[in-house]
Amino acid sequence: MANGQLAELHVYNGQLEKMWGGLMEDAENGSEADLINELASNVMGVLALTPSNDFDDFVGIQARVTKMKTMLSLQAKDVKVIGIWGPAGIGKTTAARVLYDQVSPEFQFSTFLENIKGCFKRSFGNDHQLKLRFQEKLLSQIFNQKDIVVRHLGGAPQKLSDQKVLVVLDEVDSWWQLEEVANRAWFGRGSMVIISTEDRKLLKALGLEANQIYKMKFPTTDEALQILCLYAFGQKFPNYDFETLAWEVTELAGNLPLGLRVMGSYLRGMSKKEWIDALPSLRSSLDSEIESTLKLSYNVLSNKEKSLFLHIACFFAGFKVDRVKSILEKSDLNVNHGLQTLAYRSLIYRENGYVEMHSLKQQMGKEIGTGTVLGIKLLKLEGEEIKISKSAFQGIRNLQFLDIDGGTLNTPEGLNCLPNKLRYIHWKQSPLRFWPSKFSEKLLVELIMPNSNFEKLWEGIKPFPCLKRMDLSSSEYLKEIPDLSKATSLEILDLHYCRSLLELPSSIGRLINLEKLDLHYCRSLEKLSGCSSLKELDLSDSGIGALELPSSVSTWSCFYRLNMSGLSDLKKFPKVPYSIVELVLSGTGIEEVPPWIENLFRLQQLIMFGCRNLEIVSPNISKLENLQTIALCKHDDVPEMSYGDEVFTAVIVGGPDSHGIWRFRSDLNVHYILPICLPKKALTSPISLHLFSGGLKTIPDCIRRLSGLSELSITGCIILTELPQLPGSCLSLDAHFCRSLRRINSSFQNPNICLNFAGCYNLNQKARKLIQTSVCKYALLPDSKLASYCQKSVFITFASRMCFVALEIHHMPCLGTSQNHLYIFEDSFSLNQHFPEAEVTTFSELSFLFTVDDYKALVVAYVIKRRQNILKTEKLTVSSSFLSIANRNFPPSSFFPNSRVSRVSSFALSMEESTAANAATLRMELKKTMTEILDDGGVSEDRGETDGALVAVDEAVRILNRLREVESKMPDSATSSSSPASVLEVPKEFKCMLSRAIMSEPVVIASGQTYEKRYIQQWLMYKVTCPKTKEVLSHRLWVPNHVIAELITEWCQVNKYDLPKPSDAPVGLFPDDIDLLLERISSPSSVEDKTGAANELRRQTKRFADVPAFFVAEIPESITRLLTPLSALGEDIDSNPGLQKDIITALLYISCLEENKTAVAQHPLAIPLLTKSLKQGIAKTRRNSAEALWELSKLDSNKILIGNSETLEALVHVIKEDHFTAAIGAAYRRRGTKWFQKVWFPR
Repeated sequence: MANGQLAELHVYNGQLEKMWGGLMEDAENGSEADLINELASNVMGVLALTPSNDFDDFVGIQARVTKMKTMLSLQAKDVKVIGIWGPAGIGKTTAARVLYDQVSPEFQFSTFLENIKGCFKRSFGNDHQLKLRFQEKLLSQIFNQKDIVVRHLGGAPQKLSDQKVLVVLDEVDSWWQLEEVANRAWFGRGSMVIISTEDRKLLKALGLEANQIYKMKFPTTDEALQILCLYAFGQKFPNYDFETLAWEVTELAGNLPLGLRVMGSYLRGMSKKEWIDALPSLRSSLDSEIESTLKLSYNVLSNKEKSLFLHIACFFAGFKVDRVKSILEKSDLNVNHGLQTLAYRSLIYRENGYVEMHSLKQQMGKEIGTGTVLGIKLLKLEGEEIKISKSAFQGIRNLQFLDIDGGTLNTPEGLNCLPNKLRYIHWKQSPLRFWPSKFSEKLLVELIMPNSNFEKLWEGIKPFPCLKRMDLSSSEYLKEIPDLSKATSLEILDLHYCRSLLELPSSIGRLINLEKLDLHYCRSLEKLSGCSSLKELDLSDSGIGALELPSSVSTWSCFYRLNMSGLSDLKKFPKVPYSIVELVLSGTGIEEVPPWIENLFRLQQLIMFGCRNLEIVSPNISKLENLQTIALCKHDDVPEMSYGDEVFTAVIVGGPDSHGIWRFRSDLNVHYILPICLPKKALTSPISLHLFSGGLKTIPDCIRRLSGLSELSITGCIILTELPQLPGSCLSLDAHFCRSLRRINSSFQNPNICLNFAGCYNLNQKARKLIQTSVCKYALLPDSKLASYCQKSVFITFASRMCFVALEIHHMPCLGTSQNHLYIFEDSFSLNQHFPEAEVTTFSELSFLFTVDDYKALVVAYVIKRRQNILKTEKLTVSSSFLSIANRNFPPSSFFPNSRVSRVSSFALSMEESTAANAATLRMELKKTMTEILDDGGVSEDRGETDGALVAVDEAVRILNRLREVESKMPDSATSSSSPASVLEVPKEFKCMLSRAIMSEPVVIASGQTYEKRYIQQWLMYKVTCPKTKEVLSHRLWVPNHVIAELITEWCQVNKYDLPKPSDAPVGLFPDDIDLLLERISSPSSVEDKTGAANELRRQTKRFADVPAFFVAEIPESITRLLTPLSALGEDIDSNPGLQKDIITALLYISCLEENKTAVAQHPLAIPLLTKSLKQGIAKTRRNSAEALWELSKLDSNKILIGNSETLEALVHVIKEDHFTAAIGAAYRRRGTKWFQKVWFPR
């Protein structure tokens, strides 16, 4: 019997004994029948304690059930109620079943009423009988009696009001099913009610709060794959060679458990070819079981709600909520209420302000919506074009939505009409030059036609009463905008990059709802009309020049964002209204920030990069309490430019609200500009100040005035030479790697201050002495004379043997990278107060173990034998030269079987450097250990003592071996690196996660992460997220990370490691991007998309050496996903010559890398597909297949895999072909096939 079963049996027996004893004591007070009944009931209760394993294979369900149980446990009410809410097929019933199974043993009476909406359908008229039948069902299952009759609606409450019951109401869909249960007086104290439903509104009507409603979440991607595999393969992972297909089906199911179960069951037992044949059907139509389940929620909707659902499924999934409301506002669909109803019923969900719908529900909606054509959506097809006549839309009178991707439609004659019911037009790259003459624009809400060929729109004034958004951006031939005075609802007008636009109509000023106007790069535009309703205006790089803003701008009470960057002729600071929040004036000719800026009390951002004439900044800027970001620079702020020593950055964290962040960046004189711009509230509030500059020589005097300064960081100020007096409030000073710092004109009077001078190698003796003698929480500073400090340690010996281990952590930055530094700290502790676990009154020995954890914090392990009340405080000076080496993941308890070994371990595991000091220490510790072993005699009647002695002997042997190793290396230690660069492991902090190599030009981006410059530049050209944290960046700017650069340089010098020189070589795509290319290649996309992705992958693997490097090592199933499309073609491998050529060529470039050869050759698809491609394919494909096999054959272990007769025969055939001119062919022809066989099969 297993140990777990034995444990359960012991518990079970113990419960029976306790129960039987209690019953016998009370037997005299009741009849024998009562005793038997009670005994039977209690025995059944005990037996029910054994949990069911019926749900062990339900992936991810336990974590969700645990959350539900937590929600229930937090409720303080007499009757606890929880609602489980989610869409059909997500697993609500399963979760309720598992929860019921786990908590039902706590209840004498319980029931699970399954599928209530199916069993109790409400009919028209009086539903009194239906309610009575519901109560009868409930009571019958609770009391396990079949013939219970309820004659009035008070029957159930009478029987249940004094009973502790567990009731699960599964798949509730109507209020009548809950309105009686809503009165919690139905059930006795301690009862629990669990309700599952697709309609959140019912739970709200029941009065449940947010913390009583559990929203069922979709399984994660990995969980979804496991669910599919359980039904398709009977295991939680796919069968070999089914991985790509399994992922594709998982995606088709949209992670919906119902879809995963049905599709997996349907595919179970099928061959790979049958899976591939079934995929088109799975993509195009819903399984009947899935459709019938999902359709239940749709069928109960009203006609208007059904119509709204179909609108979203066919057209508006993925739109912003406000846009959906706006476009459908004038319809009769009652959009606001309808969206709420659909969300309550789990048919849609809102995420980050967008309307989203599950893919299977979307597919269901498209299959339902087959009636009148209300919308047309044409996707762009490469190489395909549809020509239509000028009257093509004449017969489609009910069309409301038109979405055409660029280049799909060609209209040689233009269009003479559009349907009058159109509400939404989205037509990229429209070929139309003129607006259709026949079109009633009365219902049009959005007109989005970027990159169009329009020269002008319409003549005169047209009524657009509903038009809210108009986007004609990048229409380079557009010269004028018509009179829009009747477009009274217009909110957004986007005309950016309309380079030929000469003027805006004066009617713009009469648009009372216009909020956003974008005129970026309208280079020909020289005049601007005012509009008092504007909130955002972008004039950057336009032709406005030095013209003043409209005089009415001061009355624009809602105006909060203005961008005038690039207007080099603008000399004066623009007069903006007091409502302004963001002001961007980069690249202007502004000379002064005026005193009246103090009136802009709402201003949060002032950005002025590249303002070369800026000389004067008014001190009134410091009065702006809401200002968070300031940039006042003469240099441009572009990623391609490195500022060197000219730009400084100051960041203040804290303030009156303790959460504020103030960022300031400038290349003006720091001693002039920083005192001017420091916010006044920072002078007295508790703050942290971070200064960063490669050109800062002295700290500005204004720092002394910061009476609330608690933390000062000057990390990376590499030419800073002097540190002035700091405020007495300062609790932390981080001067890490201020390598030029020599003098400290400040005394540290706060005993709680933390000092970090790591890397400050030029500190004079006076400064060093000041640091070492200051009363502080800790201090870190460099020192080359470490031997004397390494010998200082603390041992206090008394008389007993019980061992007790306590840990304290001292957080100290940069311990992991600060070699040859001193770490000074002072601490004390009371055993009674801090470690009450040590219960005895005396102790014999106290030892310390110093290590560094994964977070670079110093861990001090106090090893105590017996207990004394107070330990004497003593200052310790510890060398980080062995602290960093001691960074190991050993549990402290493994070091201390007894005090003797603990003391040896604390040093033997620390001293890993090949130095004379270490050798001396090892000899000393060896002598102590041997003495103690001899004194103990090596023999004891106590088994524990004997084991301890044996461990000590083992420890002595290990120290001796280590001592010999150290001494053998000592002659070379002074003259050579301890580890050659070829095998030296670069610290992960020094590697760029994009290049996976040591950084030569480290730079910091907005997220605070550091990357290699050219790699992050490439990343930021296409993305606005941080590669590591995935957060959206506030900007794409970067600054050099001088600190990391200096640390890398120092590390390379110490370890004789050759740091690569900065390179301007182009950078390829990153693993995520290559992964997306593989998704396109292996997914059921169009042939053109597959071929395009394969072509790009081929180009990447050829041009960039790092792409083949991470292709195999970092991308899951990369070779399988690359080759699957060719394998799926079977004998018709050359049916798509372009796809075949690109995949085979990419495989060739991947195979050229030494570390990839084994993985490629051993993959079951690689060699067979290369062999097939030797026979079938265009000449280049066959040649590249031969070259790939040649590359793979360079490893002896691959020759046997390749050298079967079929492959050799195909190779010889290719070699003999006249058009085979590659170098490999020449080698083959020159030496012959016999040589080829000899090379591959040496005897």
